[in-house]
Amino acid sequence: EDLIHSFSNVSRIDNKLRLILIGEGPETNNLRNLIKRMGISDKVTLTGFQQNPYPLLKKVKLLVLCSEREGLPTVLIEALSLETGVISSNCLSGPYEIFREKLDQYVFEIGNIEEMSRLILINTREESLPEKQLLMDVRLRYSKETITERYREILNDK
Repeated sequence: EDLIHSFSNVSRIDNKLRLILIGEGPETNNLRNLIKRMGISDKVTLTGFQQNPYPLLKKVKLLVLCSEREGLPTVLIEALSLETGVISSNCLSGPYEIFREKLDQYVFEIGNIEEMSRLILINTREESLPEKQLLMDVRLRYSKETITERYREILNDK
């Protein structure tokens, strides 16, 4: 719901933006009704479940993760690997490990619709791309080789 409210605010400022919601769940009908009530049905697409969301993820300008709880939010890593912009709620775990000292550029507090809106506008500007250093850092930290080496270190310590 927060993302839909935020997008409604943002679309008043930048009428060209569109929102695509991927997935399906028990709240789908409630979200569909909220979108209608807010008068943004022409700007929002609900795709339902996608077996392979990567082609769509590669095409979009920005992925918004607005979870209240996450483990390691793999979708952020995947989006960054595709050079798709990302912003995220400051959920209990995950975003801090990915963004580290860049939290103010990519992370908003849960429920803070104004801050989410501000970050969406900043990160959807034509010249806005994820920082190259962030992309390289995430790719290195979460590469198969790095993860395999870390597992080897852990297993060899015991």
